Amino acid sequence: MPEPLTLVLLHPFPLDAGFWSAVRPALADDRPVIACEFPGLGAAPMEDAPSVDGFADAVAATIAAECPGGRAVVCGLSLGGYAALALAARHPERAAALVLADTRAEDDTPEARQGRHDSAARVRGEGASGFLDEFVPRLVAPGDHASLHAARAIADAQRPEAIARALEA
Repeated sequence: MPEPLTLVLLHPFPLDAGFWSAVRPALADDRPVIACEFPGLGAAPMEDAPSVDGFADAVAATIAAECPGGRAVVCGLSLGGYAALALAARHPERAAALVLADTRAEDDTPEARQGRHDSAARVRGEGASGFLDEFVPRLVAPGDHASLHAARAIADAQRPEAIARALEA
């Protein structure tokens, strides 16, 4: 019987690989699991100009180095989904399958792009707290206070500059 493919998890914005901590043990029951982090978020080093394509390239390098056969099943949520789609386009030989959740394939509208740049400027000027007050509740189901608290704790651990750069990416 062939060895199961590694599962690579790509987290949503503005969180890090800790987002997957509650489900990762169950997912690892029958296969290796790797949780990657967007540049500057979590333990990932900050980059001057991070991008979704750059994140996809880094994930491809991780898969090539750490996954048997150089292929993996890639699961991306939100920002992670953008990166998973970029990985499939840029490095199709690395993605055996994609699992995409709460993401989209089309580019931002000019208004959405401007909103991201405005939010990045706000985070740089005011700090992340006010932005996170508005943004993080949209990540969880209404009334799910435990998930809201967990997501906010992860978001609060991020450096404001990393949040701003991820918004710009």
